[in-house]
Amino acid sequence: PPGFLNSLLIDITGASTPTGGKNLHVYQNIEGFDCIDAAFGISEAKTVTLSFWVKSTKTGTYSIVLENSATNRSYVQDYTISSASTWEKKSITIAGDTGGTWLTNNGVGMRVRFGLASSGSHVTGTVGSWLAGDMVASTNCVNFCDDAANNWWLSGVQLEVGSASTDFENRLYADELDRCKRYYQIYWSGSGENIATTANWGTGASYGAVRWEKELRATPSVTVSSGGDFKLRSTGADKTAGSLTFSSTNSYSSRIGVEGISGATDGNAGWVGTTSGSAKITLSAEL
Repeated sequence: PPGFLNSLLIDITGASTPTGGKNLHVYQNIEGFDCIDAAFGISEAKTVTLSFWVKSTKTGTYSIVLENSATNRSYVQDYTISSASTWEKKSITIAGDTGGTWLTNNGVGMRVRFGLASSGSHVTGTVGSWLAGDMVASTNCVNFCDDAANNWWLSGVQLEVGSASTDFENRLYADELDRCKRYYQIYWSGSGENIATTANWGTGASYGAVRWEKELRATPSVTVSSGGDFKLRSTGADKTAGSLTFSSTNSYSSRIGVEGISGATDGNAGWVGTTSGSAKITLSAEL
């Protein structure tokens, strides 16, 4: 849409009709620390407004849902796509919820859902008010899955406190990247790189410490491409790692271990490096 370079596309490749409580929706979890200002769950709860750009090859009624992390409080509202394959801007105002439990920590404070097709108990005929339950869409929502030619695009999503939408807040690229690293980081990638200094523990392993580039939302899941993508350089020689391990991990740092090597000198210093273009360490603290 105007002013945006990218959008999210949902492309149906095989027609179907959801049954038995199955559903299709796009959702975004929002961290509780970022939801404090909305004051949901108390008498001072504030009105919020969701705005977004959308287009679809299938016209008709679609649903959005705002819900809490426990999925026992939800607000369903419908919007209409009037013209096929045409960008349309939507704005939906939602009265703040004075009931329920809404997290204001590093957990899921709110969840925004875009319903596309659904069935069973997750569908409601009540729109425009807070409900006790886990809802995905209203009974008015189209079955977006009914044709393999169906496409749905979404862009420019913004949820803000207030009863009217404002212009989309375009942050500087560097600021946005910095925020993203709270949830996901590529700690290292590529060949010929140096990662950390270590000290040999016996002849078959070496350990050191690494500090993440940014504090993560929570203790991350650490994924290593393959132990063989890494080496230990110590006592003037390279030693291929059998495995690269991370332990005592928290949102700030971790202990790194090069294990399954041979011929190291106990107590000597070394450093961990990459030997392959496929070497990669990723950190995920997604909600």
